Amino acid sequence: MVAFYNDRDVRPACKGEATEAVALARGCWPKPELARNVNKEELGRLKLTEQEVDDIVAFMEVLTDGYRP
Repeated sequence: MVAFYNDRDVRPACKGEATEAVALARGCWPKPELARNVNKEELGRLKLTEQEVDDIVAFMEVLTDGYRP
C-alpha cells in the first residue's frame, strides 16, 4: 500500500486484467476494484525514496502484536 500511495500517479495503469504480482513485474498498477474510492487529491505522488518506503513499512510492522485468533 505504501508503494501504491507513493507512485500511483507515476506508474501507468495496466492494460487488461492483471494481478498485483503481475502488475508489479510489468511496472504498472492493476485497475482499482472501485475507481470512485481512489483518493486523487492527496495521494499518488509522494516522491518517497525506496528506503523511505521500506522504513514506513518497517515501522508499521512494529505496530502489530502478532495476535492471531
